[in-house]
Amino acid sequence: MSLCVSFQEMSKWTWSQLERSFRLNAPFNEETITETILLELKDRHPTDIAIVSFSKIQEKRLGADWEFWFTDKNGQRGIGWRVQAKRLYRPAEEYSALKPSETASSSQIQTLISQAQSQGLVPIYCFYNSVSDPNDVAQGWACRSFSANKWLFGCSIAHAVDVHNLGKRDFKAVSQISMPWHCAVCCQGFSRPESDLPQRVAGVSRNLPNFGRDTDATADLSTDLPEYVKLLAQESVFRGDISGSEIDFEETLYGLSEGESKQLRGVAVFKHTEADE
Repeated sequence: MSLCVSFQEMSKWTWSQLERSFRLNAPFNEETITETILLELKDRHPTDIAIVSFSKIQEKRLGADWEFWFTDKNGQRGIGWRVQAKRLYRPAEEYSALKPSETASSSQIQTLISQAQSQGLVPIYCFYNSVSDPNDVAQGWACRSFSANKWLFGCSIAHAVDVHNLGKRDFKAVSQISMPWHCAVCCQGFSRPESDLPQRVAGVSRNLPNFGRDTDATADLSTDLPEYVKLLAQESVFRGDISGSEIDFEETLYGLSEGESKQLRGVAVFKHTEADE
């Protein structure tokens, strides 16, 4: 099974589970959704995905964002995202925890953008969706390879700078600057037909619907990957011979001086495989 298919199926799962949450008036927060998706993806692709999450003690020091890295099959070339998740709430159909109009340098969205850009990462919002009127999805469909489908908009992505510039948090507005998240690993409409996983992700990252954003140099591929990405990309980690949690990240990932914070919940590395060709 390819990452493309798995990303689509997790989007469908997210839409249906949020629907259940709304119907039953039951809690279902971003952290639960994200960790369940990553668990399922890892289970489906044990040799293609490496994940390390931080303990609650580490989290006090780090935070709640995730880093997603997409690499070639050798783990030598790739592109990184700094990801923050927000879920949709009904009946207002707003991302109520999103505060895009905040301008203070300490605001959540500004922190996401500055932390990502300082490390050469693309600042991404991942939205978890399920709306009452499926026609609202078709109005904001920006994928070049797949027709509009509500189930495929269960997980969508947008550039954080665009979210900030937009200054709104309702679904109809935000969906106009978003794209189905599976496009990042599936869509060749923004890259060459023979492109591999990191090239597809870079192509989509550069072509996310733009709302007053300058060209983002962080959407370029890099051959100078961080040491912790290289560690996670080792074959032994993907095979399961070494657990990601056993790697010493103290120096390579979060060797921070007093008062600094990278605000990370964890790191996931997705590697190109033949199934995605």
